[in-house]
Amino acid sequence: MDIALEQALRGDYPALYSHYRENHFWCEDGWYPLLRALSQTLETYGQEHDIRIHVHEVKQKFGTMRYYYGYDGVLPDRQKHALFQIDEEYEDRSRRICKHCGLPGTLLVRDGY
Repeated sequence: MDIALEQALRGDYPALYSHYRENHFWCEDGWYPLLRALSQTLETYGQEHDIRIHVHEVKQKFGTMRYYYGYDGVLPDRQKHALFQIDEEYEDRSRRICKHCGLPGTLLVRDGY
């Protein structure tokens, strides 16, 4: 992802990205709006439920956006499930968005991947 877009995300969501272990987001610019929306959703959920969420890695894997995160403390199962659902929703959305240009698309599978 373009460094300016990464810096914008890190600047707008410092609590989410303060523990980011990579020096780069390993996905293309087309998913930037999706990543921004996911960041806002997670930040809002964390604030509403007093959960400190921190992102470890953002990348493309098997044609979908993967977003790896952790949180401080121990969460009740319902909150863990809610976070999992958020993550799954955005991963599913990424299947229908071109990672290069951000336009609607479909996941192309070749050679089983």
